[in-house]
Amino acid sequence: MSDIKLTQIGRFDPGLTDEGGAEINAYDPISQRLFVINGVTDAIDVLDLSDPSNPTFSFSIDITNFGGGVNSVAVQNGLLAAAVENDNSQASGQVVFFDTDGNVLNSITNGDKLNKSESCQLLYIVFC
Repeated sequence: MSDIKLTQIGRFDPGLTDEGGAEINAYDPISQRLFVINGVTDAIDVLDLSDPSNPTFSFSIDITNFGGGVNSVAVQNGLLAAAVENDNSQASGQVVFFDTDGNVLNSITNGDKLNKSESCQLLYIVFC
């Protein structure tokens, strides 16, 4: 097995590292934005990666109106999907769809985790 060498080209510190602030993320090459689950604030933080050596915070998408924390995010062709758990852990969560500017487009009940197909034509919603 060959050695893998990685070189850091940029870094973003959300200031919540000790609290577990930055978690699961999804990158959209069209908008050059990284969508990062923030487990401390129950939001999706949006970072501008147009200059990968200098990632910058753009805005947050507040998830509290849709339930508890975000479990998963996926983005493709300008569409962001977020699996949001219910405040009641025994009840079904929902998948909320946004554009890449954070505007709510739609939502469906049920769903805790997300996965995209290899072709990115399908979004799999996992029910746990």
